[in-house]
Amino acid sequence: MTIKKNINKNGFTLMELLITLALSAIVFGVVAPSAKRIIDKHRISADINHASALIRFARTMAISQVETVKLCPSWDYSECGESWDKPFIIFTDRNNNNIRDNDEELMASGTAIAKQHKITGPRSPIKFYENGTHATPASLTLCPKSNDNTLARAIYISLQGRTRLSIDHNNDGIHERIEDTNLQCELM
Repeated sequence: MTIKKNINKNGFTLMELLITLALSAIVFGVVAPSAKRIIDKHRISADINHASALIRFARTMAISQVETVKLCPSWDYSECGESWDKPFIIFTDRNNNNIRDNDEELMASGTAIAKQHKITGPRSPIKFYENGTHATPASLTLCPKSNDNTLARAIYISLQGRTRLSIDHNNDGIHERIEDTNLQCELM
């Protein structure tokens, strides 16, 4: 008479677990930095596109409302500031005091840029006249706080009020300013 032992082999051996963990560590070590860079690139693109859309909206509102319209950063959604990492407001500033008074319409507001980014722009509000022109050429430059120049982006506003995004013309991986010099985050 033969006795059969019915042994269920569920689970993994210690060697199988160690091999799986080692392979997982290698894969995550290679993939994680690439994934983080892709996410950073998309966040920068989202912030620059959001700012560009607000600028274009302000110009459109100036033309359609036949009024001077200002876009500026504001910590309280009322008074214009100089720090472009605050939320943006778009309003008609009839008395030209850079403060949205009770009788001046708030046309739109936008959220602040992501905390892992920094943005610089003009010290005064971006001002569009009734015909869509802009008071003076201006630019906004957006960088990650890591100062990675390859992720730097800029928006340029011409005297005609048109916007243009920075481009990497020479294919060196870094976008250039209008003067064909690379954007540099360290200077911000």
